[in-house]
Order: sequence, then C-alpha cells, then structure tokens
Amino acid sequence: MKKALLGILGLVLVVLVGGFLYVYLNLNGLIKGAVEEFAPRYTQTEVSLGGVSVSLSGEGGLSDLVIGNPQGYKGERALSLGALDVALEPESLTSDVIVIHKLEIVAPAITYEPGGSAGSNLQQLVKNIQDSTQSAGGGSSSDGEAAGEAKKVIIDSLVIRDGEVSVITPLSEQPLSVGLPTIEFSDIGRDKGGEYIPVVVKQVMKKVTDATAKVANVSLDDLKAQLKGKVTDEVKKAIGDGVPPQLQDQVGDGVGEKLKGLFGN
Repeated sequence: MKKALLGILGLVLVVLVGGFLYVYLNLNGLIKGAVEEFAPRYTQTEVSLGGVSVSLSGEGGLSDLVIGNPQGYKGERALSLGALDVALEPESLTSDVIVIHKLEIVAPAITYEPGGSAGSNLQQLVKNIQDSTQSAGGGSSSDGEAAGEAKKVIIDSLVIRDGEVSVITPLSEQPLSVGLPTIEFSDIGRDKGGEYIPVVVKQVMKKVTDATAKVANVSLDDLKAQLKGKVTDEVKKAIGDGVPPQLQDQVGDGVGEKLKGLFGN
C-alpha cells in the first residue's frame, strides 16, 4: 500500500513538473495563440500578433498587434499597436481573474475613416464588440452578464502614448496625419474583484475612438479651411453663376451643388 501511494505521488509530481515545463517552454506561444483565437470573436475582424516575449516573472512585451478594419471600410487595418509593455502576475493566467500591474501601449498607429452606419470604422469596432458580448451573454445588455463566461481582469495602470492617427478622407489624396493625446486608465476592475475582458476592451476602445474622432475632426476642419482659402474669386463666381456646360459634360450632373456644399456656399 505504501509503495502504491508513493507511486501515485510520484506520478502526480511528474505531471505537475511536466505541466510547469510545458507552460515555461510554451508561454509565449500560448499567449499569442489565445490572442489570435479569441480577439476576432469580439472585433469581428482579422487580428494578428507578431511576437510575444513574456518571462515567467510576468514581465515582457508584445509586438505588432494588428486589428483589421471592419467590413465596408477601405483601410487595410484599423489599429496597429506597435509595442506593448506588460507586467503581470503569471500565476493569475490560469485563474478566473488575470492581474496586470502595468500595460503600456507605445506608438499605436490608428486609421480613422468617417462614414458607414456606425459613423466611423472605430465606432464600428466598438459596435462589433458590443454586439459580440451581448451575444455571449444570451442577448443581455448588462455588462456583467454580457461577457458570458469570459475571464476577468484587473489592470492597475494602462497607458496609450505616442499614437499617430491617419485620417482617410476624399478631400485629400493622402491620409492626414495627426498625433493622438496620451490616454490613461488606472485601477480597472480593482474595486470589484475584476472586470470582464470584453467589457474592458469596449471601454478602452470607446475612449480611444472618442479621442481619435476629436483630433481627426479638428484636422478635417483645418483641411476644409485650407481648401476654401485656395478657391479663387473666379471659381466662386462660376459656382454661383452655374457651371459651364462643357465642364458639366466632363464631371457630370450636380457638380455645382457639390462644390457649393464643399466650400460652405
């Protein structure tokens, strides 16, 4: 009996050591696989992660996290998050609540495309996440229930800095570039023992979307002012008097009204 018990304990020890070694040797691959498998369920777009380098101490980083554009938008991607520095409690990865002490997203590249039923590509991403979490919770709109069986997370500090926004607009052949102000969060989920990951993603995306729309709209207003300033008196008069028939034939019906709308006349 004693030998049998020792044999069982030895077997358990082998399993535990083997499991530890598996996690140690495959931690980065496990994180990469989890991101690329689960993230698209919420964004409803393609998601890829270039590399992961996280040690068993919980410190490290992720690189080249790319979130594709929703259907109906021209840009290849909505966000490219560049470098992500992270410090977490590694033992929490196998628990119901993942504890992240620091998450810093450095130099994200964001594409902003106005239009579509949601208002912009980023707003469509937020809507996709909202719809996905509601579906996971059986159609409930409650934040807690909406995430269904998803894990929870505590994030002590989340910072997004040095971001760049590319605004795609028909008013310019090239995208407009504008800097994104630093975005900071603290103590996410700390006071309630964790927050559902899809809910956190939705909150972060909402704040990023609002900040992006604000700087993008200012940039678009500046561009419109520049274009308006370049219009000569002769062009303004032509718009007011009507577009010549030969030009009308070349550009199609309604060009006069389109130009008037563009320049606020």
